[in-house]
Amino acid sequence: MNLYQPELFPQKLRELRQRHKMTQKQLAAELGVSTNAISCWETGKQEPDKGAYVSIAVFFGVTVDELFGRTDKQPGWEFTLLSPKEMAIIKLIRTKHYK
Repeated sequence: MNLYQPELFPQKLRELRQRHKMTQKQLAAELGVSTNAISCWETGKQEPDKGAYVSIAVFFGVTVDELFGRTDKQPGWEFTLLSPKEMAIIKLIRTKHYK
């Protein structure tokens, strides 16, 4: 089991952005924040607010735990904070776009 490691967030954010071949400007536009905010998050100068962590996780298709280095997954646990309707929407999107 990997433990929560908040210091990994800047590195993980940069890694996810680059893996998706996005610039900081593109990611900022998708999340509705400034390019400077993305830069500060990636360098660890600032932290996003709690809502932004969720938006980042949903956008990249990962869990908030994964943003902080926790990688032990159990079936269905990543949806525990979502309503049944939200779960159905995410499953539909993942089925259409990631197969």
